[in-house]
Formats: sequence, structure tokens, C-alpha cells
Amino acid sequence: MRVYRESAGFSLIELMVVVAIIGVLAVTAMPRYQDYSTRARLAEAVQLLAAARVSVAEYAIAKGQMPTNQAEAGIDDIATDLVASISYTLNSNGNGLLTVRLRGTGNPEVDERHFSMEGERAGGVITWRCRSGGAAGQSAIPVRLLPANCRSLAGPAK
Repeated sequence: MRVYRESAGFSLIELMVVVAIIGVLAVTAMPRYQDYSTRARLAEAVQLLAAARVSVAEYAIAKGQMPTNQAEAGIDDIATDLVASISYTLNSNGNGLLTVRLRGTGNPEVDERHFSMEGERAGGVITWRCRSGGAAGQSAIPVRLLPANCRSLAGPAK
């Protein structure tokens, strides 16, 4: 009488299936992680814009109108490893536009591109809205890469 022993361990096919599943998960997860890490880096730019927004709001409250240029807005040259510059302009519709030019993110969809926050003054209140792109059709970053607190407010650049 012959006795058969059950094999212990996994067969080669079972191991290959596990490796294939891990590969598929990695392929789908990597682009999402890269987008997430880019958005996290851009949160720094949103924080710098917060300081510039306060400066614009102070001027608007004191003078009763939006500043016409960056000097009136009281915004100095701001640059970090991530933010190449922050500029301020007044749109033809009378809204203030703070524009950030980005660099050093490691993402070619973002580096040397722009996103903005447009401030609309109505009844003594300034409402800020994110925009992908800058004042004069400057190159825009994809909306999906804006930080979450800005993405929900985002609209096309005007």
C-alpha cells in the first residue's frame, strides 16, 4: 500500500498569482500616491497665499476697494524652495488675483506652472476662489493636483 504525503507550502502557480496581484496593486497605487504627495507639497503654497490674502483684505478694508497692484497690496517678493513667486494683479472685473508660480516639486505637470486665488469684494466681504492658471493665461496646473481645500473651490482661470 502506497502512502501519499500532503505537500507543505505553496505551488509555483500560487506564488505567481500572488506576485501578479501585488504588481497590479502597485501599478494602480503609485500614480495616486504621486498625486497625493504633490498636493501635500502644494499645501505650502496655499499657506503662503493665506498671508498675502490677509494683506489684500487689510488694504480693501482700509481703502474701500481692492489694491490695484502688488505694491499697494503690501505683498513682498515671496520665494521658497517650492514657490518661485507670488504676484498680485487687479482683473478688469475689479477682482484681485494672487498668482503662485511653482518650482521644485519633482512633478513636470506642476513645475513652472501657476495657480491662483481670485478675490471678489462684495459688500465689504472678500470671497476667495482658487483658479488653475494665472492672470494672463499663464500655464495652469491640473485641478486634480491642487490641494483638497483649494480643489473644491477651483474654477477655470479667467
